[in-house]
Amino acid sequence: MDETAAGREQARGERRAERLLRRARGPREVSARARRAWRRLTDEALRGEPGALAVLSRVAREPEHPRTHQARTVVADRWAATDDPGLRQTVLDTRALATPHSFARLRTAALHGPEQLRATGRDWAAHAPALLADHDNDVRKAVTELCRTADTWATNRLWPQSVSRGAPDVGPLVTDERLFDILLTCPSVPPPIELDMLWKGFLQRIPAGGLPARAPRRRLLPALTGWGREAPSPDRRALSRVVVEPDTARLLAHDGTRQALIEAAGYADDHPLAAVARERILALRERSPAPRRVEDDSDLGVLSDLADFVDELCAYALEPRRDLLRWCVTHHLAPSHRDPARRAAFLLHTDQPPDIQARTARWTAGPGLAQMVLGAADGEERARRVDGLTDAELTHLAGWLDDEDRLADLWQLVRDLPLARGHRLVPLLAARQAADTPPADATGRTPRDRPDPRDGAASHPRDAWRPGDEAGRRLLALLRGIDPGTLAAGLAALERDWPAGYHLARIRFRGRVNDLSFAPDAPLLAVATSNRAAGVIDLHRGELAERYDGFASSVGHLAHLGGEAFVAAERTSTAFQPSRLLHCAGGRSRVLRELPGAVTSLEAWGAGRFVAGTRSGHLLFGGPADAGAGEGADGGVEDGLPLPEPSEVSVAAWGLDPGADWPRALAADAYTGRLAVCGRRLLLVELNGDRDRDRGADADAAQGTAAGPESVTGPRPGAIPTPRVLARGTRPRVTTRAVLAGPAALAVHEQRRGVVEVLRPEVGALPSAGSVDGVTAMTALPGRGQLAIVDDDWRLRLLDAATLAPRPGVMPEPPASPSRYMLGPVTSLHASPDGGLLAAGYAGGITDLYDLRHAEIPSLATRPLAYARPAHVDALLAALDAPGLTRPVREVLRLLLAQVSYRCPRDGDAATLSTGGYDIAL
Repeated sequence: MDETAAGREQARGERRAERLLRRARGPREVSARARRAWRRLTDEALRGEPGALAVLSRVAREPEHPRTHQARTVVADRWAATDDPGLRQTVLDTRALATPHSFARLRTAALHGPEQLRATGRDWAAHAPALLADHDNDVRKAVTELCRTADTWATNRLWPQSVSRGAPDVGPLVTDERLFDILLTCPSVPPPIELDMLWKGFLQRIPAGGLPARAPRRRLLPALTGWGREAPSPDRRALSRVVVEPDTARLLAHDGTRQALIEAAGYADDHPLAAVARERILALRERSPAPRRVEDDSDLGVLSDLADFVDELCAYALEPRRDLLRWCVTHHLAPSHRDPARRAAFLLHTDQPPDIQARTARWTAGPGLAQMVLGAADGEERARRVDGLTDAELTHLAGWLDDEDRLADLWQLVRDLPLARGHRLVPLLAARQAADTPPADATGRTPRDRPDPRDGAASHPRDAWRPGDEAGRRLLALLRGIDPGTLAAGLAALERDWPAGYHLARIRFRGRVNDLSFAPDAPLLAVATSNRAAGVIDLHRGELAERYDGFASSVGHLAHLGGEAFVAAERTSTAFQPSRLLHCAGGRSRVLRELPGAVTSLEAWGAGRFVAGTRSGHLLFGGPADAGAGEGADGGVEDGLPLPEPSEVSVAAWGLDPGADWPRALAADAYTGRLAVCGRRLLLVELNGDRDRDRGADADAAQGTAAGPESVTGPRPGAIPTPRVLARGTRPRVTTRAVLAGPAALAVHEQRRGVVEVLRPEVGALPSAGSVDGVTAMTALPGRGQLAIVDDDWRLRLLDAATLAPRPGVMPEPPASPSRYMLGPVTSLHASPDGGLLAAGYAGGITDLYDLRHAEIPSLATRPLAYARPAHVDALLAALDAPGLTRPVREVLRLLLAQVSYRCPRDGDAATLSTGGYDIAL
């Protein structure tokens, strides 16, 4: 069509539009004929008819026309759909707005400026990402200005659209970079969840994969500083205070922020947190009155007013923090003379001139390192210090002890060091031994070493020293006798091929195994079966220790309380059929409580205590009436002592619906007083019961002592527990098993889906940190940070509780007979309180017992032996009975057993756990 034809067509369109407009206006414009004409005209305009658009554009510019407002709305709608430049000018000139409650309305309002967009209401915040992506420059400018000056209400809706949580090891993910960049310049503080995510992304040491290249941590720093708010999460609060608190003196006033300042300074040089912390430290040094240098051989000075803090800072830099170490040297910071060992270690680690190193080593390395390592108050502290010695420091220390004839201390050092490092020092002691040396006394000196009263001098002890006890001499002989090549091959095989555990025994029962529970104080295993019986098995002797009959129905749940006492709950066939909770001890059973419904979960909670959940929506807390009564020497509960009636609390008092959220699964932690109540909804609380016990536990923690299970902060029986809610959550399906896998990890199992998910309490919520599918049973290994699961193929696997990554090492296969199909599904999976034993019960009446203590042996061979415990003796004895050991591995295990037995002697000939299949009838 040529231009003349197009012109004629447009002219006809305009005449037709004029006729429609005449019909639609006038006194009869509300008639049906007028409405049809106007609707036809607007439809043609919205379809893009040139004539209709021209007529409506003209009407939109005539304020006196009765259809002006409607024409402007149509023109604005058409521009929002097409971005026609001519219509855009009409919209600007007439201040036209599109149809209300539409995205086009927001676009046209933004075209007129931020104030007009703000006047449209609160819908703009929900569509801010789309408006920021608009190709009209004026629209983008208006939305950007409005986001930069947004109030608290708007930022609470904008931030969730710009950043999401992301994976635990990656940090927050920026979902909209434009909006994220703008909100970083907004003075309004983000909502707590997003603020905590930003702090997490800023404080993590690994590269933040979720943050875009245009907004790295250095872009976050001015925003976080400007807001001046600490991280809501307690885990990140101290480090965030380093950024928002400009006064370093206040940071040093409290131990938590003082350590956080040191930790922040130890970040890598390219991390902005390190620059902030180091700037704070240097600012405090400049403010310190009359700073002076301490007289020293080296060119490093220590500020007298900051000596304590500098000592801590330099000690942290030696762990090692190489970036912080270089920074300390650059700014002339070094440990003071009050700790010569630490000062010597610092100077040996840093790249100082050789003459300074030589003088420092000569005057301080020997006695200073000896004082630091051998003068530790306890074995744990000595182990930490020994493990921190470098090869150069170890050479200096061993040579100085040899020169000073402190051979007993050198022998102590050999026994404290890891096996390979200690073996390298054995020649220093072997050179001091003679085959015909007379027996040594308790000090390690032989008769010819002792002072001669006639001349007042002692002969030199060279070629005459050996340990003063027979066990020590045998151990030194073993260390001398092992070949270095055999030792290296054995250690390499331990690290490379050592299994994660062994199948220890198979126990056969009559009836289905419903539940299992290990004793907290002895190798005893309580078993609940479907044939109305329960019992306690002595794992050392491999026999039934106690048997209890007379239950009214199948025993569904039990919890071992210590000794040979346990609490058992009957299983009912209906939800509200009466059931009983019984205390079984000393061969007798006693009813603790008769319940209107079934007990759905039962967990031990420290020595002698338990918590149970019922179908009626109640929690039962039981245990001794007095904290000290009924507890034997081993911390368990005396067999003959009856328990008082447990206290009862409805979950309705904790904000749950008893009819829908009854506790289907419980997870209790005796050390922290935390309790997870799980069903369709999840509730994680911390119970504050006995205030005196709380204060005692706090005092123990302040003194550095480890609180035992008896220091649980849970409520006493008869007391009303006071929960402090830590987090809440909702699950898409019912949780059937839950365990507390660590101080900040709750693992839940949904049996119907076969999914295990790890949840981490964070700002009152329970976000997911990862999941694994195909799981039929799950439990936690206490003290190891691991989860044990049985998958759909009946395979036992160990997972890291934090990441759900598989743990190294091959798990054992159960015996082939009977077949897995005869065993039936796994009904119960439980671990011993120390995480060393694992029991799996099956519907076919079989329980498999696994020994997981072996997993610690490779780390035991590479760590200082001060970390060894008496339990490691049993683990090594059991490992030596394992089949298929090579000669180097067996030699290393024998040597480790000799060292650990020498350090942790056992009382008498204690029996180890038996192996083999047990035929035990319940």
